[in-house]
Amino acid sequence: MSLVPSLDRSPGLAREPHPKDTVRYAPVPTPVMSVRSFPRPHLLWICLLSALLPMSVEAQDRPLVTQIDVAGARKVEEATVRFKLKTRVGDPYSPEVVREDIKALYTLGYFEDIVVKADIFEGGLKLSFVLFEKPSIQSIKIVGAKKLATDKVKGKIDLVEGAIVPPGALNKNAEKIRLFYEEEGYYQARIEGREERISPQEVVVTFEITEGQKFDVGEIRILGNKYLKEKDIKNKLQTSELFLWFFGGTLKREELRRDLDRIRAFYLDNGFLDIAVEEPEIQIDEAKRKLRIVIRVDEGPQYRIGDLAVKGNSLFSEVEIRRLIRTQSGGVFSREALQGDVVAITDRYAERGYLFADVAPVTDIRRAETIVHVSLEITEGPQAFIHRIEIAGNVRTRDKVIRRELPLIEGDVFNSALLQAGRRNLEGLGFFEEVKLETRRGTAADQVDVVVDVREKSTGAFSIGGGFSSVDGILATASISQNNLFGYGKRATLAGQVGANANRFNLVYSDPHFWDSNFLVEARGFLTDTDYQNNRGFNTKTVGGVVSAGHYLFGQVFGVLAYTLEDVQIKDVEDFAPDNIKRQA
Repeated sequence: MSLVPSLDRSPGLAREPHPKDTVRYAPVPTPVMSVRSFPRPHLLWICLLSALLPMSVEAQDRPLVTQIDVAGARKVEEATVRFKLKTRVGDPYSPEVVREDIKALYTLGYFEDIVVKADIFEGGLKLSFVLFEKPSIQSIKIVGAKKLATDKVKGKIDLVEGAIVPPGALNKNAEKIRLFYEEEGYYQARIEGREERISPQEVVVTFEITEGQKFDVGEIRILGNKYLKEKDIKNKLQTSELFLWFFGGTLKREELRRDLDRIRAFYLDNGFLDIAVEEPEIQIDEAKRKLRIVIRVDEGPQYRIGDLAVKGNSLFSEVEIRRLIRTQSGGVFSREALQGDVVAITDRYAERGYLFADVAPVTDIRRAETIVHVSLEITEGPQAFIHRIEIAGNVRTRDKVIRRELPLIEGDVFNSALLQAGRRNLEGLGFFEEVKLETRRGTAADQVDVVVDVREKSTGAFSIGGGFSSVDGILATASISQNNLFGYGKRATLAGQVGANANRFNLVYSDPHFWDSNFLVEARGFLTDTDYQNNRGFNTKTVGGVVSAGHYLFGQVFGVLAYTLEDVQIKDVEDFAPDNIKRQA
């Protein structure tokens, strides 16, 4: 038996085959078989013909697939095509599986036609998947963009020259352009995307734009509000009215939808649990080229707190818990306040090491009485200990420099307040752009790992300058400093000033943790050479140094002891020099 298609591909015929199109077979005397997809007008006839194949094939043993070839794949890797095929070498040939293979290849989106040929080969069948790829984009044109730059409009689409046009891409990108125009105030912009085939392998994609007039938000009205003031509601919105021709006035539909959520949240935080916010009405004033946005609300009643219960607490008394929270019996119910209360309680537990404490606010809404009974149900959990402290992100700074700023070490009871104090210490060093702390569960239920993630910044500085002084004359200055010397947290500065009448040099070295202790040790050397002979009748040369040591006495009070040693030489004394200089010379 031999089968071959009765229709061949016509190069000049443009058609859009579909993965669900079936295959056609016609008997011929040559030992070749082919399977291909056809347009929908042939569907009924093809189904009737192909339905006969399984009956004839089942009457005999199906031949084995001895080879699979792929031809025509240029934009997609052959390996990708083969991965989609269920038909494998060595499997019995199955028209049903081949149809599934064709459908799977169509889902890749690269092919407009697929032909499957079957030839007798090595005692079985060789299947050849001949792929006809969709045309590539030769160019992308933007037509009608006058008020917005063409490059900016083109930058909003995700189609690229040389690629194919995926299904639905024209409509999707036209919508992207429309939203871009809308964000710029052109709410009546219309965009049409189309593709024109200029050769069998290439198309030109064109987006034609009708821009329309630009509109600004001239007025926002809130209707239906009785308890909350319109001004207070509008202050919660990101969408705003045009102010002084420059500020606000832009309508973004997605932002307006989020504004509706902000209105709901504002009402919920003020006790209006039944608040309903309608979809906004956007009115266009063609004459003034302004938009009027109308938002209607149905507030409903305001709810107050009924009973407030605290359950599950043993570490802290109910009195202590109530001191931490804003929610109180008789007050206006506020979702925001209740969420803040949960955070305040869990933070207080975390300061005592109960990092896994959980606070569940349970509400019982009594609509007939317009009250809400609230129960704060606390699950304290075990006290957590620090299992491991990991340092991440540091390239130059040594781990020990970071660890010594943390008031906690491995094995300590976890304390969130001390951990935050450590973060502030690290930020105060001036070595890091950012300091992030993360806690993770450890290997045991009562253990926690702390990750200190830092992002370093430059700690060195170099500067040069110049100037003029009535005493020193023309002078030049230069300095170089490093606040994290060799990554050990030590500081060094070398500064010099060279002038017509004076030269000054300073060298400073500071170690805030001398020998890894909490003592600060600093050494400074200086040299000053002045030439005042012409106007004061003498010159001086000073060489010296200062050694200091310091330590925190208590709290933030820091004590320092310093010893200074210097040698001052007075030379080249003239007769008109001051008497006190002559006596010291």
